[in-house]
Amino acid sequence: LGLLTAMTQIYLSNTFCTGTLPTELGQLTAMNILRVDNNFLSGTLPTELGNMTALEYFYAFNNSLTGTLPEELSAWVHLQAFFIDENRLTGILPS
Repeated sequence: LGLLTAMTQIYLSNTFCTGTLPTELGQLTAMNILRVDNNFLSGTLPTELGNMTALEYFYAFNNSLTGTLPEELSAWVHLQAFFIDENRLTGILPS
């Protein structure tokens, strides 16, 4: 996955994905849309996601994600949409 550095979009909504988000996603620095909503993902959001500095749209709602939002996500300066509801996340949004 980490070798696909030119990939700009991933759509995995409603695909019954399980497990955790791989840290290798952070190597996809050209990514501008990541949709992993309506699945069975668990665990925390990897800090490496902050390396996806071109990200504009992040959809991870309706999963079982836990923990806090990593401060590294504040590197998403182009972010236009951020949907993480219906998870078990706590804390505040990174500044």
